[in-house]
Amino acid sequence: MMQALRENTKPIFIVTIAAFVGLMFIAWGADFQLGCDRQAPNAVAVVNGEAIPYQLFQDQFQAMYEQQFYGRQAPSELTRVRLLNQTYHQIIEDHLLRQEADRRKLGTRLEEVLKMLKTSPPPEIMQSPIFQTDGQFDFSKYYQALRTPQFLSQIAGHYTGQLPITKLRNEISWAAFASNAEAWEMRVAREQKATIAYIRVSPLAYGPDPASLDADAVRAYYDEHRADFAPEEVAIATYGRVDRIPSSMDTLEVTEIMETIFLELEAGESFDELMDAHSEADQGMRGGVTGRFLKRTATEIAPEMVAALDTLSMGDHTPPHRGPGGLHIVQLDSVRVESDGSKSYRLKDILMRVRVSGSTVSAIQDRIYRFWEIANKGDDLSNAAESTSVSVTTTDPVDLTSRRPYIPSVPVYEELLTFFKEMEPGEISPIYEAPNGWFVWRLDYHGPGTPPPLEEIEARVRSELAKSLGVDPARRMTDELMRRAGAGEDMEALAESDTLLYLAKDRSFVRYKRSIPGIGREPEIMGRIFAMEAGEIDGPFEDTDGNLYVVQLAAQDTLPSDQPGEDDPLRQNIIEMKRDEVMASFLQELREKGSITDYRNFRTGTF
Repeated sequence: MMQALRENTKPIFIVTIAAFVGLMFIAWGADFQLGCDRQAPNAVAVVNGEAIPYQLFQDQFQAMYEQQFYGRQAPSELTRVRLLNQTYHQIIEDHLLRQEADRRKLGTRLEEVLKMLKTSPPPEIMQSPIFQTDGQFDFSKYYQALRTPQFLSQIAGHYTGQLPITKLRNEISWAAFASNAEAWEMRVAREQKATIAYIRVSPLAYGPDPASLDADAVRAYYDEHRADFAPEEVAIATYGRVDRIPSSMDTLEVTEIMETIFLELEAGESFDELMDAHSEADQGMRGGVTGRFLKRTATEIAPEMVAALDTLSMGDHTPPHRGPGGLHIVQLDSVRVESDGSKSYRLKDILMRVRVSGSTVSAIQDRIYRFWEIANKGDDLSNAAESTSVSVTTTDPVDLTSRRPYIPSVPVYEELLTFFKEMEPGEISPIYEAPNGWFVWRLDYHGPGTPPPLEEIEARVRSELAKSLGVDPARRMTDELMRRAGAGEDMEALAESDTLLYLAKDRSFVRYKRSIPGIGREPEIMGRIFAMEAGEIDGPFEDTDGNLYVVQLAAQDTLPSDQPGEDDPLRQNIIEMKRDEVMASFLQELREKGSITDYRNFRTGTF
């Protein structure tokens, strides 16, 4: 046990093997070289005058990486960037809290540390296989490890640093309280379930065919409702990008390997042995009983290969050629004649992918960094682009109110949207790293949008005009359905009265999910449903798209009347949520009052 501990003890209290993480930092190369800021050459940030060492950032990232990905597949580039950002913000938060704890003189006594050592091992320790027996944490192994001075020092150091922050959190959020009413409301929200049937009455279905509408009427509707077609909040930005693509040298390196393999094949070497040694093709492209038969179409066989199939005999192979995914040498394994007379081919494929090398990544990053430096000096982006051969593009207006803002060929994620919303026009972004390349943005405009020309959205205008003309007929139909329901007709009889009606039955949902199957997130409709009696038919209900509904509550769960107790998990959940809200507000206040200088750039791997 002690020998295992000595072999696995970490410089911090994480106790898992991390050699591969160190190699990861070496492999990423320039991604983890700190920017050359002369004010803080070895810091990722300065918080209220206190520099955060780059080494601390790297160590904490290693620890977080181990926790999330040890023994699992390596994360994508986007996931890596997000984890780096998460590490940075966590370090800033810890420093702000520690500084505040110091200001309040919230120290740590020896007896407090000893108590935590004995009763509360860190979660990472409890999850480590070294301290488990039959899959369960073994306190005896932990106590034995504490006799090792190095390990004891590490764990004690962890608690010495964390206890003041824990005290501060408790001091700030101690008053969080959950009343009986709040606990009951959460129980209702999480456990109450309903089953409904509904009839949807769509104004669009009761309106005219959009294609049949008169052009003058469409134009008049567009002019009258022009403001409705304008997005409430848009951003226009110009960005420089350098794509993550292999260089000619990367391609040449793989080409030379493939030519060597081809010469070995020509000299009589076994195709199967060389395929096993070098190919990155999946099992379906390795012939044999697991091989796929491909049709002679461009969607299944690359166009470069189709012509070659006629010249290949069984067992013959092609020279190296470019195709989907990289460079290929293909051998014809077998041919099958299909029932329609066409042929299908089973192939063996030596595939080598052309990847972006570390030297290419470094060269790309140098270009985008030079571009960013020039842009930050106030130069026009076109001049920066000309100096660095970085392509520059100006976006169309990006609708920031959309659920999924869209920019062609550009990943749009939270950090970029935050830049659009919070920065001033003319400001330059940090360097953003995405799976397909690196980006630098300049915000050109942020504010209300303008309606697109009618020609661009004519189909939408026609649809909305047709829908508006169908509103009155749809309301009359809904009123008629409610009248007949009041006379005792059931839902199926009501739905059969018109082929334009849509009947949905046995739609069950739980209140806390806040979504009704087939209707969506409609809080007002959901609230009315849970106020109904079982068997009752009510309406009309209207969703945010203007559709009308007649709803029957088939069944509703009856919840127990007992109130959640003091230790009820629901009550504790409410208290934890309130504490989190209080701490989030407190941290925001510390950020606003403090001075934080951010030295991140792409060389830290953060963007």
